[in-house]
Amino acid sequence: MKKSDIARLRLRNQRIVGSEFTKAADVVSWLGAVQAQDYPMAKWALGLRMTKATDRAVEDEIDSGSIIRTHVMRPTWHFVPTEDVRWMLDLTAPRIKAAARSRERALELDAKTLSQATKIIARALEGGNHLTRAELMTILERSGIARSSQRGIHIMFHAELEQAVCSGKRRGNNSTYALMDERVTPAKKLSKDLALARLARVYFQSHGPATIKDFSWWSGLSLTEARAGLESIKDRLHAEIIDSETYWMPYSELQSNNGRGTIHFLPAFDEFTVSYTDRTASISPEAAKLAITGYAIFNPTIVAKGQIVGIWKRSFAKGSVVIERQYFPDAGKLSEKTLDTSARRFAAFHDLKPTLR
Repeated sequence: MKKSDIARLRLRNQRIVGSEFTKAADVVSWLGAVQAQDYPMAKWALGLRMTKATDRAVEDEIDSGSIIRTHVMRPTWHFVPTEDVRWMLDLTAPRIKAAARSRERALELDAKTLSQATKIIARALEGGNHLTRAELMTILERSGIARSSQRGIHIMFHAELEQAVCSGKRRGNNSTYALMDERVTPAKKLSKDLALARLARVYFQSHGPATIKDFSWWSGLSLTEARAGLESIKDRLHAEIIDSETYWMPYSELQSNNGRGTIHFLPAFDEFTVSYTDRTASISPEAAKLAITGYAIFNPTIVAKGQIVGIWKRSFAKGSVVIERQYFPDAGKLSEKTLDTSARRFAAFHDLKPTLR
């Protein structure tokens, strides 16, 4: 296997090509978790991995609670399977909490204040109430807990990690929080060893070929924890040494030829770009400076035959979506017909007509 094969296999394993999924929840279960701080783009990350999808249908699944959006792993916002959110938080929340303590001290958020705030928030959400962060902060202030933008962020962050709250139904363009116990069925706790094995299995099956460093980065686990997870499931994986690095991948996808001749408009922060420490299999270091800007901002990318060849942005007008493209110098000649097909797919997701520029 050559390094040039890695990106093509990732397209297939991530189900960007060759997907048979019809439900957004099945996509999230396959990938394990999907980065989702850019909410509109994150919905497209699910839609492009489905045989047929619309923005409304994906949002309906999220609103129904079959997908949870919360802070987990690195941490940032992620879509997580509802049935997995508790054990994933059990596994990754301790490291996240430890990393947040210095900032909490700077904001004068001690353990007593955070515990009190979490209890107040939980009471406010009881009975199926889905409230915005602003509404919850007003309730906290009335209870004597001073608020600011940063304090509010960290208070809600803590409540998520404590498994008190999770995502609720969208209210227009606003996200809401719901009581987790009313949204997610209580589940039997997993041992740490079993949780590590499950996370390793889902990562390498859906993101391979990938290295142990990639898994550690994606999961937020230490390298020691990541190695323990991989060790427990590596007999189910194929290992390939490329440029002195060991890549792990599922046996079932080794002969896949999917990905040739395809062009995709991938969203910002897509798993195809964000899930690896070494991205040179799909993008040159020079191009990466344009696709991945300061503060780890991952732009929407154009992918042709597994290679990131440009970036794009969209704007909405009445009845249509305009897609503006910027290609990298080494992009080569791209099929306008294939580009048009991909643009139409994105537009159909929003029930609009496309215009390519």
